[in-house]
Amino acid sequence: MTVGNNVDVLANRESYIHTIGIMGGIAGLGANVGLGVDVVQDKGKVESWIKNSSIKGKAVNVDAKNLTDDSYQMFAVNAGAGAVSGTVSVGNFDSSVSAQVLDSTLGEENNKI
Repeated sequence: MTVGNNVDVLANRESYIHTIGIMGGIAGLGANVGLGVDVVQDKGKVESWIKNSSIKGKAVNVDAKNLTDDSYQMFAVNAGAGAVSGTVSVGNFDSSVSAQVLDSTLGEENNKI
């Protein structure tokens, strides 16, 4: 393929995760124990590639991006004699990003990548 201008091969992934956890309890004369747990898991895969191609142009750009914005808000409220509370937040992020040029010719005929 011959192009007169730039060639862009782009892969972009954006994740916006917002979690709110609220827990509470009320105890009179007895004891009150509370626990709030929040678990978020994200397995993102972003790939951008040129394979087995011949591209002639001014510029060739191969790019891959991954953006994850994670926001937690945890609230624990207890009232009474002997009240105990706690919150736990866990984020497990296993993302991969790759940009590849494989068995391709970019630009001049004898500049094979």
